[in-house]
Amino acid sequence: MTTTPDRILRAKAQSRDPSHFALTERQRQRHERVVAISQYLIAEEGRHNINFRGLARALRMTPATLRFHFVDMEALLAEIIRRHLRLLAAALGTYEPTDPERHQKRRAAYLAYTRTPLGGLTEAHLILVRDRHTLPDDERTSIDMMRQGLAELLGGDIPEETLLLLDAPFLDEAAIEARLGAPRLQLARPPTQVMQTQRPEQPQEPNAWTHPGEGEKPGNWIFSAGIPTNPRARPVAA
Repeated sequence: MTTTPDRILRAKAQSRDPSHFALTERQRQRHERVVAISQYLIAEEGRHNINFRGLARALRMTPATLRFHFVDMEALLAEIIRRHLRLLAAALGTYEPTDPERHQKRRAAYLAYTRTPLGGLTEAHLILVRDRHTLPDDERTSIDMMRQGLAELLGGDIPEETLLLLDAPFLDEAAIEARLGAPRLQLARPPTQVMQTQRPEQPQEPNAWTHPGEGEKPGNWIFSAGIPTNPRARPVAA
């Protein structure tokens, strides 16, 4: 007999009565410490080398206390990834389409949230790329939607191309710099099939896909997806 996972029951209960799950200031601080330390340990050891009880012991907590914040490892891992994507979205969404330096600022924000000064991946971004595939479908679906939105913000009309930037291990440092630093990204449009009832297509000039921000409209995906945009958001040190 299959039962509903605890994390799904917790999410449904929280949506039913959010006030019941409101944290005190002390609980909120403990919650942040749990996320920060867990992010460090999972990035260092790997998701499959840590179990829930072992993590609780490392945090000097009982499993029941840790479960107060996260019902299982999947819920904790998903929270680390979502938190990273929210912070990155907030940093990228700070710069308006009318800002003449928006591209340079978004490039700097992307690198600050995903790459370390030595060229490696930040803890949270390493977990995003390496471990998100281990999440159950219900957790991974919402995370992949957030990734798609970030790709659209970074790449304008070519999110499929820019989505690779969020899987940074598949690109070396030079390739990332080239993708983010190019003044214009060239990509051929797929050929359009002409129906017999339609007029033949008129010859068009070669197309150049524009950089993020050009042609963007206010009220972009960040707000429609309900992702907060806090210009003061910064990565939280472990």
